[in-house]
Amino acid sequence: MTCDMPFLNLGLLRYMVGMAPGHDVIIPRLGEKLEPLHALYSKNCLKPIERLIERGDFKIIHFFPEAWVRYVERFDPEHLSFFNINTPEDLERARKRLAL
Repeated sequence: MTCDMPFLNLGLLRYMVGMAPGHDVIIPRLGEKLEPLHALYSKNCLKPIERLIERGDFKIIHFFPEAWVRYVERFDPEHLSFFNINTPEDLERARKRLAL
C-alpha cells in the first residue's frame, strides 16, 4: 500500500485480504482503471517484477500476464481509498474532508 492515501477503507482492505489465497495479485479496478499502489502482491511476484526491472520496464502491471490476478470491483462508496496526496492542493482537500 502507498503511504499517501489517507482515507483507506478497512472493510475494502479486509475484503481484499480475504480474496488473496490462491492469487498472486489482488488489485482494485474501476472500469479500465487499475489501482496498482492499492494492490496486494504475493511473493510469487518477485521474480516477474525483477525481470521487468532488468528490462528497464517500471510499469508494474506489465508482469500481470505472468501472474494469477484477481480484480476487485467492490469499493468504498465514495472511492476515497484511492484519493492520494501529491500536491498542496490535494493536502488541502484532504484537510477539508477530515473536517466534515
